[in-house]
Amino acid sequence: MAVRQIILASGLWNIVMSFGVFAVAQMLPDAARERIGVPEISSFWTLMVCGVLCVTGSVLVLAARDLTSRGSIVYYEGLARLVAAVLLLTLGRAELGTLAVLIGFADLLFGLAQVFVLPVSLGRTHKQILMDKPVAIDA
Repeated sequence: MAVRQIILASGLWNIVMSFGVFAVAQMLPDAARERIGVPEISSFWTLMVCGVLCVTGSVLVLAARDLTSRGSIVYYEGLARLVAAVLLLTLGRAELGTLAVLIGFADLLFGLAQVFVLPVSLGRTHKQILMDKPVAIDA
């Protein structure tokens, strides 16, 4: 699978997750939500998480169209995704149960691809991507 497709899948995953988080947290009856191990969550925080997921998902979908010039955006989102994965796999497990572990592993895989596979495919170093430095073209 090409890196572009991985980034596109990552963005689509975020968008789908935003609707899934909203559906599970706000639309499921209490009994059904408790059966899958998700506690009651404030509407405010649910909407905040859904909004962030929609925005980052949209940015990744757009960035996947031109990774050469938008690779830094994807790289930084990958770093944020790795932080989210660590939080979901450690602290999130106690709060959200198995659901947090599943989402955490998906975020871990996407984050690793965005941070370690993207630079190789673009032929740039981590520092070049972090600093948004273009690749020098020999004339």
